[in-house]
Amino acid sequence: MRIIGQHTCSKEGGIERITRNAPFESTEYKTQKGEKKMPFLGRGYYLWDSNLEEARRWGMGRYGNSYIILEYELDCPGSVFLDLVGNRLDMKWFIDQMKLLVGGGVNRKENWNIAQFIEFLKRLSVHKPEVFPYKIIRAIDLYTKQSEQFRYFFVESRQSYTYLDPKIVVCLVEKNRLYLKYRRIVEQSED
Repeated sequence: MRIIGQHTCSKEGGIERITRNAPFESTEYKTQKGEKKMPFLGRGYYLWDSNLEEARRWGMGRYGNSYIILEYELDCPGSVFLDLVGNRLDMKWFIDQMKLLVGGGVNRKENWNIAQFIEFLKRLSVHKPEVFPYKIIRAIDLYTKQSEQFRYFFVESRQSYTYLDPKIVVCLVEKNRLYLKYRRIVEQSED
């Protein structure tokens, strides 16, 4: 599968440094309250799946309107691609792993989130690579304040609907030029 993804980063350091070193890794961070948080899908290199509008919103909110958006082409071979958006088998595998490890008495917090669980699987895979062979993860970020304008009903009864503008996040577990090919700078903020 091929994906066009946008990576938003700060303008700090200049364009030459950015184009040479991007994408930049997202790791644990502290909230304004001092709490440690992990990014959506754990540590990694994040891109928006074909969503320039979301990349722009992220830049304005995260980097105080001093950002650059770079575009990449991702080649996602099935053997290293965990697709939690469009592959039911991958979704089922992930749920089964959570049930297996939680039910198996893994010594951990009761309510781990997805990011914490992925980080746990990565640690297990250091000694057993087959536990988590994935290098690219894709997921939908559904949030409570999503715009209703992209909600479309299937039939007149207005009970079943689909959402046609989801925020899809792609995380590269490691920066690997085999999977990630730089294309161009898409946009720079005016600061």
